[in-house]
Amino acid sequence: MQRRSTFFSVGLFVSFAALAAACGDDGGSGGGGGSTTTTTGSESTTDGTSVASTTETSTSASTGMIVDPCEGAGIVSFAADVAPVLEQKCATANCHVGSMADGGLDLGAMVAHANTVGHATKSCGGDRTRVIAGDPAESYLWDKIMGTDLCGTSKKMPPATKPQLDAAEIQAITDWICGGALDD
Repeated sequence: MQRRSTFFSVGLFVSFAALAAACGDDGGSGGGGGSTTTTTGSESTTDGTSVASTTETSTSASTGMIVDPCEGAGIVSFAADVAPVLEQKCATANCHVGSMADGGLDLGAMVAHANTVGHATKSCGGDRTRVIAGDPAESYLWDKIMGTDLCGTSKKMPPATKPQLDAAEIQAITDWICGGALDD
């Protein structure tokens, strides 16, 4: 099920909500980032006609700017840059590690990539994907990190009682997804 149309037209951007802490798939606590709005524009088709296009955006609470989360994305290694963050901040006792991992999402060493990229979440009736390579705004892991577009009783991750991700860690995860969510 597609919730938001992907965009390639000039002027339509998915906002990078205020840099907030988080990781995970289900449970936890915390609040939202920016406000969600819908922006409508138009695209020209190959025959010259104009069709409406819509994309969901979030506005940064601090700046009000709308920014594409993949704009200026750096090259990030899963093994060197992302896996250590997931292991340190998410794959902790009573959270996302082992056979009893919260939400069935084990982010421990050697399994985090396999358990995220292309896998449906148990949240949202299973119709959302944890990580969609190249598309952080459609990736539920990114939504959990940003505290946006959550389903049901889901909350931003990690919970406020756990160590939070800093801006550089969030950017590394975002850049990794933007770069194709490779397993290197």
